[in-house]
Parts: sequence; C-alpha cells; structure tokens
Amino acid sequence: MSPAGLRVTDTDAGRISLAWDAPTSDGGSAITGYIVEICRSGSTTGWTTATRVDGGRLTADLTGLSENDLYFVRVFSENQAGICRKPCELSEPISAKKPLREFHSVGRTRFLARDVICTSRAYAMMPVSVCLSVYLSVCDGSALAHYS
Repeated sequence: MSPAGLRVTDTDAGRISLAWDAPTSDGGSAITGYIVEICRSGSTTGWTTATRVDGGRLTADLTGLSENDLYFVRVFSENQAGICRKPCELSEPISAKKPLREFHSVGRTRFLARDVICTSRAYAMMPVSVCLSVYLSVCDGSALAHYS
C-alpha cells in the first residue's frame, strides 16, 4: 500500500513541490492520508514530518526550506490499518532553489534549460550539446538537426 512515482514538479526559493501516484492496493481500507517526511542532508536529527495531506490529494508543497541545503524526501500512505511500512522516496536529494527559467529554442522545440540540466545524473558530465540531443530525442522523438 505504498505510494509510487514520487517526483519533484517544481522548485523555488525555499519551496519544493511534489506529486506522487496512489498505491496500487489499499489493503482493503481506503487511503485516508499521506505523510511527507524530509531529512536534511547531513542532519543529525533524522526524518521529520514536513506535511500531511488528505487521501484524495496526490501533491504537496514543502515551504520554509533552506536554499543552501539538500533534502531527502519520502511519502507514506495511511489508512485505518495504519501507516504503510515502506515509503516512496526520491532517488536523489533535492534543493529548494529558484530554478533557471530561461527558455531555449532548437528549431520549433522550446524547453527550459533546467529540464535539460536536471534530466538525468548520467548526463551531468556530457557537453550540453550532447545532452540536448539525447533530451530531445527521448522526449518528443525529434532528431536534433543542428546545434552549437
């Protein structure tokens, strides 16, 4: 009865927005809520509850966060039987920083620069031109005709 697909939908100064998918099974009792926990990287206090949302909501905004820290995030589902044992977690820590909102164009395709940079850790060491090519072909199937 764990939620699935936890993802960051946006970040801004001191804020992280999240979304997730409902559990595939509720164990015979409707989901009554979700508990979102955070743990600051390097923290000695461990996990803390950042927010609780009702069972019909699959999003949460975490606010009041430091822009200089990285946060691990996880979500638990809850029903009458209790809190699920295994949370859904982000695979990497995230920072609550204002994103780069500069639009770039390649041909008729527009994208945010942060979408390319943050798409995958595997591409972090590649030149941007290579990353753009991979990003565009994966996202919309179009080949990158030329770039500089």
